[in-house]
Amino acid sequence: MFILRSVIYFILLFIVFEAVALSAVVWSFYESVQNSLKQEAVLSDHRARDFVLALAKAVEPRLNQEGFSELNKTFGRYVEVTSQDPEKFILKEIRLFNVKGVLLSSSVEGEVAEPLEKRKPSVGLTEESYFRKAIRMRKWEWSHPEEDSKDLSTKHPELPEFAKGLVKFFPLANANEVRMYAPVYHTGKLEVLGAVIFKYERGNLLLLFENQLELAKWLLLNYSLIAVCLSILLWGIFFLFHYFAREEGGAASSSPVVVSEENPPLFEKKTITPPSEVSTLVDLTETDNEAGVPAQKALPDREISPPPAGVVDAIFLG
Repeated sequence: MFILRSVIYFILLFIVFEAVALSAVVWSFYESVQNSLKQEAVLSDHRARDFVLALAKAVEPRLNQEGFSELNKTFGRYVEVTSQDPEKFILKEIRLFNVKGVLLSSSVEGEVAEPLEKRKPSVGLTEESYFRKAIRMRKWEWSHPEEDSKDLSTKHPELPEFAKGLVKFFPLANANEVRMYAPVYHTGKLEVLGAVIFKYERGNLLLLFENQLELAKWLLLNYSLIAVCLSILLWGIFFLFHYFAREEGGAASSSPVVVSEENPPLFEKKTITPPSEVSTLVDLTETDNEAGVPAQKALPDREISPPPAGVVDAIFLG
């Protein structure tokens, strides 16, 4: 029975500590991924703001026919270079429009194949909120990232099967393509001549999730080992305590109990003889004394019968 209790106690300790370790790992993973996504979004947006302001400043002196051809190559080179960025800040496409919505330059070669004189304003572009914001912004004003748009795609990271369901707990993981814009002013006047608009991806979600999953596996392994060590330690304390308690109990039961007269027991059982029996014994003693029999011998010679049913047992404090 003692061995069975010890085994059950160890199993319960192991389950409790492993549950605590698993909860700690899950919560750490959730907090870490949330903070990483927020930090990735903030860093990508700041990088995009700096880039679009620098790009708008570089476009201002090139608002002519030769400058548009040069900007086409520059935009294409930016897109190509950022595709190899180690932090995966990838520029998808860059476009330059005038205030009427006519495309002036683009990183996509097919969009600028038609001569500038024959190009028409983009359908619905002037009605878009981000385009109206871009041409109304002050010079060097920071723009806000545009996420809510139908033409912005959502790209999910390629995760293992067991981890695909985790993406729904992280809303920032679904908004990885964002639009940024900035106005283009005249070099000598405070006059808006166009707007630079580009799309980009916020970091590498696949790399982020892979790193966080590796970290979660490492934490789970370490926390599990700590839980096992604590379970064994507490089980050992429990086993030793009960083992020595059983040894002391066995030694105490094998030794006889000796009651000292100097230390009487706390409870003592005594028999009280009713007054009727006492008077009977006195009468018999007096009768024997009258007959000349010594009182000391009268009682021992007499055969004492067991006390009747009327004898009362009582417990007195010693």
